[in-house]
Amino acid sequence: MKFENFRKKVLFIDGSYRDVIVENAQKNDWLNYFEFLNLYTCEVKVYIGSEVLELNNEVYDIIVKSLEKEMRVLLEIRLGDVIVNCHFFDIEIIEMDIDPREFNEVSSIRLMVEFFESMANFLGKEIKLTVENGWEVPLYVFTPIDIND
Repeated sequence: MKFENFRKKVLFIDGSYRDVIVENAQKNDWLNYFEFLNLYTCEVKVYIGSEVLELNNEVYDIIVKSLEKEMRVLLEIRLGDVIVNCHFFDIEIIEMDIDPREFNEVSSIRLMVEFFESMANFLGKEIKLTVENGWEVPLYVFTPIDIND
């Protein structure tokens, strides 16, 4: 899909965010997700309450525990001028959101697409991009490449 079409069909401005989700996540998927973020070239901040921390092994444990104790945790991933927020509501769903209004340049769309394609390949799982809370009808799906084909 051409980037301009992607913007019109997926990143249209309607006042809501887009959810980016990995379903059926297990603890190992979360650990792989954190490893991916450490390997990928992007700025990552972890907000636990009012405290800002760097992403490291100690923080992984805090985040995983936060899923069980309903602590307020936010992971902020910066891809150029675009911010991807990861929320920790449910251990079985890696949920991120993006604001379509931040995608003013083709380069920002390209960065986001490359990021989620790389993540899908690293995790070996589909990543769905949907309207906010519209998980059952994805606007776009990043599918991992099967290297065995």
